[in-house]
Formats: sequence, structure tokens, C-alpha cells
Amino acid sequence: MTIHRPFFKSARHHAMGIKALDPADWLEFGEDAAHQLAERHRLLDERPSEVIAALPGSEAAQDELAALVLDYLERHARDRYRIETDRVVEPATGFSCDRSNASVLGRLVQEDFCLLQKHEGRYVLSAAVLCFPAHWSLAEKLGRPLIEIHAPVPGFAEQLGSPVERLFDNLSTEKPVQRLNWSLVDTDELFLPPSHRTEPVRLDKEDVAERVRLRVERQTLRRLPRSGAVVFGIRTHITPLAEAIDTAEAAAALIERLHELPSPMQTYKNLVRVKPALLAFLEARSTAML
Repeated sequence: MTIHRPFFKSARHHAMGIKALDPADWLEFGEDAAHQLAERHRLLDERPSEVIAALPGSEAAQDELAALVLDYLERHARDRYRIETDRVVEPATGFSCDRSNASVLGRLVQEDFCLLQKHEGRYVLSAAVLCFPAHWSLAEKLGRPLIEIHAPVPGFAEQLGSPVERLFDNLSTEKPVQRLNWSLVDTDELFLPPSHRTEPVRLDKEDVAERVRLRVERQTLRRLPRSGAVVFGIRTHITPLAEAIDTAEAAAALIERLHELPSPMQTYKNLVRVKPALLAFLEARSTAML
């Protein structure tokens, strides 16, 4: 199982942590595929208005993204899917869907997708299938520009707003990029709308091993060649913290990250009340592994 540990690198000065991405590695299937895809099917069936939305005028970009994903699956996931003229078939499960269905992408891959298109000089969220939000609402963000979308993130507008806009402007179709974003949560739930953002109960270090999870978003960015839209892909990983902290070095790195996080970011990440227990757990873990 792939475990991403982005906390090994400092995030001081709001560095974006952008890395080049091989187009062949754009989408990522893991051992959690069956579970995540089942949850995506459930959400798209039961709560479609919360997880899929689009603005008029985004249809061409949606179609282009769908074609790109289906081409990727045909090239790199032949063991999972059979791409037919009008349908996509998953032989192992018997699942099939009309390839023109608006929710088809949400049912085939583990990634969420957000389309951002330039409007009046700013990139706005024009369409998305977002089954696994991390405390944000698609309905509230649709049609809004990047700065407004990230308004709750401390320091984003002042320190990252302009660099992110430049990154989007300079993104080429041939050179996609990726970054990793992490948080610590006390749930295995993948669908976390704003209503789930509650103040956590106090924990002790024994609780941390049982309840705390490392939630990592593998975020990808690529430009569509015809429409010029930017595709923001989000592949969510959830790992028990006790499994993610498997060496003394990992424990020490996360301790350092927790100490360096500014107070507003600690509040944003819901860490204030649980930080003492986290540090106690990590320090004990580090000592035990030396």
C-alpha cells in the first residue's frame, strides 16, 4: 500500500511543493480502490447535488476531460476496464456505464476532478465531481475564483495567491505537475462536507494510535489542450497515524512540522486541542523506535 508522508518536508514560507508529474502516472489506483469506488457510487447515487456540479459553458471542457480520462484508462488500466464505443465496462464486477453520462468519471477512478477556466482574467471553478471534499462545499465554491475558493486558508491570499495564478498561467499541456497536502483527522470518512468540521474532543496519547488518521491529498494539475481549462485532480489517501509513523525519523519529522505550524494554521487544521496528545504519542513512538 502506498503511504505518502509529505510531512517529511517543511512547509515554511507557504511553499507549494510542486513537482513534475509523468503523464503516465497521472491517475492512481491503490489497494483501497474497491472501497473508495463503492463510496463514490453511493454518493453519486444518493447525494448527486452535493458531489457533482457544473456551470453553463463548461461542457466542452467536461467532454475533453472525459475523453482524456478514458484514453488514459484504455492505455494504462486495461486490466480493470474495457472501453467500448458507447460504454465503459468493468469485467471483474460487471459494472458498466454510458460513457457520455455526466458522472462517469466519478464512478471509474479514485480521483476527484475540478475544472478551472479563465474568466475575466481569473481562474474560476466551472465544473467538478467532488466525492471526497475535506471540509468544503462544492456548491459554495462553484463559479468562484481561486483566491475566494482558498479564502479560509490562512495566508493564502497574501503569500500564495499570485504564485498560484502564475503557476496556472504557465502550466503546459505536456508537463503536468503534482503536490501533496496533508492533515490529521479523527475519522475514516472520505466525504467531509463543512458540517463535519467540528471541534475535536480532547485525546490522550493512547487515543491517538486508535483514532487519528493521516489524510493526504495527492493533487495534480494539467492543462487541457483544446479548451485550455486546468484540471485539478485530487486522490485522497487515509492511513492510521500509527501505520504512517513507522520510523523514529517519521515521528521526528511530524513533531517538527507540528511545532513550526503557525497558530492560525493549527486552528485551520483543527489541531489546537489535540496537539499535546499528538506530541506525546510521537515522542513515545520516536523513543520506542530508536
